Amino acid sequence: MGALSAGAFGFHHLRRRHPICPALSQGEEELALITGASSGIGREISLELARRGFGVILVARRADKLQELASDIRALLADRKRMVPIHIVPADLSCPEAARRVYESIVREKGLQVSALVNNAGVGYTDSFLKMPTAKIEEIVHLNALSLTQLCWLFGQEMASRGRGRIMCVSSIAGVAPGPLVAVYSASKAFVSSFTLAIQHELEPEGVSVTNLLPGATFTEFQARAHAQAAAAFSVPGMAMPADRVAREGVTGMLRGDSVVVPGLVNQAFVLATAVLPPKLLRLVTSMAWSEVPI
Repeated sequence: MGALSAGAFGFHHLRRRHPICPALSQGEEELALITGASSGIGREISLELARRGFGVILVARRADKLQELASDIRALLADRKRMVPIHIVPADLSCPEAARRVYESIVREKGLQVSALVNNAGVGYTDSFLKMPTAKIEEIVHLNALSLTQLCWLFGQEMASRGRGRIMCVSSIAGVAPGPLVAVYSASKAFVSSFTLAIQHELEPEGVSVTNLLPGATFTEFQARAHAQAAAAFSVPGMAMPADRVAREGVTGMLRGDSVVVPGLVNQAFVLATAVLPPKLLRLVTSMAWSEVPI
């Protein structure tokens, strides 16, 4: 069977828009929940949303990093007349039942109403499949796929009942094609894209827009955590993007109601190429992207 094409992930609908979410009632606030908010793309999305007037619920494992981010948001908005609400919820979403506990903490205990859900938390690992620790395989699948699905279901119910809401799931161009050396990570991101586009169709009549964000290589802590510092995707000039640009384009696309957002011309070209390259050549290209570059 050939590689999944760009069309399979809705890339041909890059400019397709959902109906704009119904306007908030007077006095209501937009409140966004961002997972994986402590660093990288999640941190930058949090800053971008706060800059645009959203209150933020910051979710990640490292409470100290979330406190730092909260301070940075306050400093960013210090010259404005009104400060946005900031809520910190430390949680490790790679653990069983963590997604439900986050939901209970936010909705049941704090009584907060989430109008935008950004599923950004994720983890990767670079090595041949048989050399991967089984614990790392389970962590990737649980964090990247299962917790994301659970959060979409839990908060999607709330949004659908109100007839409005936004969801953005952070996938990756790594999920558009099979990824030797990142086999489990690529597969988890393929799931995210397929799942996101499916619920997009289901939730649109409910007034909930769903956006699939597919970044390419991005300068974050991900490289070190995934053991990918020397990979060509991060070390060849011009291939990786800064996290703030990815966040800006993702947030703009979510608020605009875009179905799919692929930041950067290089990444867009790669996604389009997956539709025409022979499967064996495509796997060779992706393998080279994750292989170490001699220094």
